Amino acid sequence: MKRVVLGLAIAALIFEAALAQEVGVTSDQPTSYWDYILKRAADIEKMDLWGITSTQLPEGVFSIKFKWTHKRADERYDDKGNETPLLQPIEFDDPFGGEGKFLKLDFDAKGHGYGYTFQLSYGITDPLDVYIELPFQTEYLYMNPRFEAGTCANLGVRTLDEFYEFLELLGRPRMTEKYESTGWETGDVHTGFSFNYYRSRYLSTAVTGRVFFPTGKLADPNQSINYALGPQIDIGMGSYAVGATHGLDYRPPWPLNRLNAAFEISWAYYFKGVREAPKFLKPKVDIESIVGKDPELSAYLPDLSNIPDHYYITPGHQIDWNVNVGLDFNLIGVSIGYAYAWAQKPEIDASSKDFKKMLDAFEMFTEQETENIVTHVVINLLSVGVPAIIDLGNEYPIGGKYAIKYEDSYTAQIQLFFPF
Repeated sequence: MKRVVLGLAIAALIFEAALAQEVGVTSDQPTSYWDYILKRAADIEKMDLWGITSTQLPEGVFSIKFKWTHKRADERYDDKGNETPLLQPIEFDDPFGGEGKFLKLDFDAKGHGYGYTFQLSYGITDPLDVYIELPFQTEYLYMNPRFEAGTCANLGVRTLDEFYEFLELLGRPRMTEKYESTGWETGDVHTGFSFNYYRSRYLSTAVTGRVFFPTGKLADPNQSINYALGPQIDIGMGSYAVGATHGLDYRPPWPLNRLNAAFEISWAYYFKGVREAPKFLKPKVDIESIVGKDPELSAYLPDLSNIPDHYYITPGHQIDWNVNVGLDFNLIGVSIGYAYAWAQKPEIDASSKDFKKMLDAFEMFTEQETENIVTHVVINLLSVGVPAIIDLGNEYPIGGKYAIKYEDSYTAQIQLFFPF
């Protein structure tokens, strides 16, 4: 809070003289930039900007928004919506014709992370503003692999270390079991505009257009969970994208005017992007020379020592929508809603068919769906003359398919307004 007050004080010193000179000071006009901020805050409050479409800034108002996020994950949804380990265990039946298993490896992957997002926006006119969003993230990801030997013990593979040595003989490098961020890591920056093209006392609609840039950090492929080589995940998508959002708010007449309902739908399309491929070892033995022809084992353990350094992914279409209802008491508002997100299966462009088969076997590049219950508590300090809004939120997972199940998903956001 001290930093906010200090920032406003500095702004007052910079702009006070210019304001007085430009507009001329009379008894009913603000005598300092701080007074001007408070006056504009009162003006903004009188504009009755309600609902999700009220994110548009009035003309001449600059905004800084900061959002803190926390998420934890140790499970994901399978194709039927069942909750399963974050990275599916590898288990093979006995290739020698027995009834038992050859081996089982449980990765026990888990982790948590924090998001730090800055959004800078400016009101060009009352219904139109432009913005840029700068996301950052920290991650703390771990694997605690547990190995169960089956008939592979007949080959001298009884412990986890012996299993790693066995994998190296077959050309697969050892896994990294831990990744911890050493500082803030950049996500995909995006920028665009919002246009609140219709607003009345009871109905409001707005459209947002945006462009995404591939500035987000991609996981080190030799430590990436996508290839079961470690717990690291991608922060960015690795490609440019365009997107759009349309929002609609409804508020009934008095005496129910404190109620509101909202619907919002977003679409994005991510173009083809290049990815660095992991480095595999030259196999010293062929898996088929040990266990014979086994399609399942061959899919996980092909010879990939000569694959190119890069391959290509087209993430494609993503669609999100949410609906919520809320109560607005001027200073405090509360809402609850349902959020759905879908992403198509990415298109993989790789010259190695065996590499593509391995990616399919790990089921990390798939069509995805998530469903969440979302709650928010909004403290509108504009209603008491302070140019700020605080938003506290939570997402509770209720379902999905082929997607990570994020839990303990909390957000805290503050938005400050600086009129010019």
